[in-house]
Amino acid sequence: MHRGFPTAVAFLTIIPVPDRLLGKHAMPPSEMLWWFTPIGLLIGGVSAGITYLATLVFPWPTCAAIAVFCLIALSGALHLDGFMDTCDGLGSRAPRERALEIMRDSRVGAFGVVGAVCLILLKFAFLVAVGRQWGLCTVVAAPVVGRLMQVGVLRLSKYARAEGGLAARFFQTATDPHCMVAIGLTLAVAVGTSTFVPMVIAVAVAGLCALRIHLKLGGNTGDTVGAISEIAELTCIAFMAVLVSVPG
Repeated sequence: MHRGFPTAVAFLTIIPVPDRLLGKHAMPPSEMLWWFTPIGLLIGGVSAGITYLATLVFPWPTCAAIAVFCLIALSGALHLDGFMDTCDGLGSRAPRERALEIMRDSRVGAFGVVGAVCLILLKFAFLVAVGRQWGLCTVVAAPVVGRLMQVGVLRLSKYARAEGGLAARFFQTATDPHCMVAIGLTLAVAVGTSTFVPMVIAVAVAGLCALRIHLKLGGNTGDTVGAISEIAELTCIAFMAVLVSVPG
């Protein structure tokens, strides 16, 4: 596991990692899976830190936009890309095989563009509604529950494509202990940021989406895992906004 963290950082973020920490040989996905939720916390923490500095100068709506940008940029838009591909594939309402072909196409279609725009606008709008007081906590929590869902889907679903690849290896090597580590850290973050209820709802909503995709495609793919992560983040932010808006 000693190289799992830097390898996972290089794989899941744009944070530069020295080559000497990565080693000469490819790291097995099973070693990287331990670090998915810690990296979610890293992304959330850095994003919250940058957003906090922005609050010293700018009004909260501007800071909310900066927070959304940081969450996307630090992950290299990896999961947003998967969300767009998933929107293209499922939005086409094509049969299973054709939908998988569309998702594999590197070109982005209308459904992907519309989906991405809606996702970003909703994250921004809900984060503005959360307000500064709880906004920073939500920025920390959202990417953590998103990565929890990644590990959960990799463990509980199966790879939808017939041919293998890197994504297939993540599905094959995800284990119950990986899930337990992810759940443990997520619970700690939920308690520490007072976002337990939004996180639970995010897991439920994203889990239903994962099940729907599984039934449609006969499993999940790397793209849909990213999409489910984005849905979990959005749901967490949305329901935090609901809780903040409820009187009392």
